[in-house]
Amino acid sequence: MAVPESYRLWVGLGCRHGTTRSTIELALQEICQAHHLAEASIAGIATIDAKATESGLLDLCRDRGWILRLFTAELLRSVAVPTPAATVDRQVGTPSVAEAAALLASAAQQLRVPKQILRFPDRAEAVTIAIAQVDREVMER
Repeated sequence: MAVPESYRLWVGLGCRHGTTRSTIELALQEICQAHHLAEASIAGIATIDAKATESGLLDLCRDRGWILRLFTAELLRSVAVPTPAATVDRQVGTPSVAEAAALLASAAQQLRVPKQILRFPDRAEAVTIAIAQVDREVMER
């Protein structure tokens, strides 16, 4: 089991409208296990402002006590990322949601976990996650 890093991780997240809380949780569990990170060290989730009404995401953040940071497509577009995607740019107006949001929320210069797209055989939904780490514990929880 990974040791918590005192609320130092920012998860950048991208998903389609209506993605369920359980799918987001499953994706987070897989990413954290694969990269030996403790979910308990997550300070918050960052994403595009179009996700401001997504109940699965809102419920998850509320119940876990995670901060939710929302960024405009224009601001996300201004961030240089390792793996931009033209299809995401056409859909939401920025070539990156997960990576750019993680970098913006954390003010980090690089990602701890670059963009990963998680798909599950028994679900139609997919979740894109990138993780950045801050140098100091996030205290605004």
